[in-house]
Amino acid sequence: MKKHFFYIMAALPMVLTTTLPTTLLAQDETNFSITGEVKDAAVKEVYLSYFSGHGLQTDSARVTDHVYRLTGRVQTGMIASLTSAGPDEVPTLDMVVAVFLQPSENFRIAHGNKFSDVRYSGSAANTEYEKLADMVKAYEARKATQPGEGEREEVYGRYMRDNPQSPLLLYAFNSYVGDPRTVKSEDVPKVRTLLHMLPDSIQQSAGVLAFNQQLDNKMTFDNAVAVGHPAPEFTQNDTAGRPVSLSSYRGKYVLLDFWASWCGPCRQDNPNVVAAYRKYHSKGFEIISVSLDQSGKSWKKAIRDDRLDWTHVSDLKYWNNALVKVYGVQGVPQNFLIDPQGMIIARGLRGEDLDKKLSEIYKN
Repeated sequence: MKKHFFYIMAALPMVLTTTLPTTLLAQDETNFSITGEVKDAAVKEVYLSYFSGHGLQTDSARVTDHVYRLTGRVQTGMIASLTSAGPDEVPTLDMVVAVFLQPSENFRIAHGNKFSDVRYSGSAANTEYEKLADMVKAYEARKATQPGEGEREEVYGRYMRDNPQSPLLLYAFNSYVGDPRTVKSEDVPKVRTLLHMLPDSIQQSAGVLAFNQQLDNKMTFDNAVAVGHPAPEFTQNDTAGRPVSLSSYRGKYVLLDFWASWCGPCRQDNPNVVAAYRKYHSKGFEIISVSLDQSGKSWKKAIRDDRLDWTHVSDLKYWNNALVKVYGVQGVPQNFLIDPQGMIIARGLRGEDLDKKLSEIYKN
């Protein structure tokens, strides 16, 4: 059925294929129900596919006397696909309907002569979703001849400002933001303005608080610890519990390397870091690795297994490591190359890039 779901979503117009990003999630699961009436006597069963708290889910219902009923649970508002096409059938557009599922909504759908020709009743969310879909269609129609700020701002940003009481505010906000790591620094104030339009209960949720921290980290990474800026001073304990300060390495080139034993890409790149250390350590090159581990045992084992024979520090607080915020780290692996005067001269040196940069430094 999973393959069937993606056939359905591929058959929908672009305006209807946007699924809810997982940036922010409501906390409680709540029931919804759909009662449908179909005119086409050939429709014997309908299928509803959506993402529940347990992943992709597809529910089905028999059509009896032109009526079907579907129930389910969703964590927050999301797009679902409703179709009259069977599991092994590739649906046409006439066989597919995009439905916005909202916790606690019990609504009706009346299908016309075509399954896709529908009218909703008892669903404020679907009424608003149709309004939002019309805005996307209008944007798509005019963007070629009237370039503007882009779909996120002209559709989702405008919708939130014009409809502050809409049940689709969270959906529109997630559609506006997408991946928070792609938000430009100059757009952060605008994003936060829209975020403050969400209900207080959502703003205080763990997901939103974490999202705000991601924005803070991004601002720090893009500005405070950009190349050409001084590397922030810190002190953190090594594997033996002894404090290590960045300033104690002044006068040498230092790679400040963020990693974790559980990070696959970090472990894959470790041989490159080891090779660079062995090649340039005698020339004065040093490494301080900052681990985002929680388990001291796992941290120390990974150091031994990967032969990382340099200084390691951690407070074993996972993503709450104090240096994550100080350096604006949004993902690992990440590193900062610091010169003898304490200035950041490069970031994100992975693979051969690290050796290439160090060879330039130590070419004499």
